[in-house]
Amino acid sequence: MRRDGSADFLGSFHTPRIGRFRGTVAANAFHALAVLIVDTGFFGLLDGYSRNISCASSTTTSVRTNGRVKSIYHYAYAGPYSLWQLEESIVMASDRIAWAEFSEPRKFRAWPNLEL
Repeated sequence: MRRDGSADFLGSFHTPRIGRFRGTVAANAFHALAVLIVDTGFFGLLDGYSRNISCASSTTTSVRTNGRVKSIYHYAYAGPYSLWQLEESIVMASDRIAWAEFSEPRKFRAWPNLEL
């Protein structure tokens, strides 16, 4: 999702959409996510969190702003509550987007990158 309203989604496994998709995110939804990123201190969190268990899901959340990129990987819902809250908010915002399949991979930017 980007400030200009454009959004890309790449679904591989265990997601309601498999493949590459494009859509438009509402300005107020993007703004709410941007505020949440700042409020949660996203750029001050660790780069990864995990638990010593097997067969759990993992998520990588990336944010890009002013040429700076921060990615956080977590496994088995490890990490602070604020990270989980941000990820759930991103999912909720993406659920409100009317996605259309996109088949030109050279021009595709993978979600969940947020460009502030």
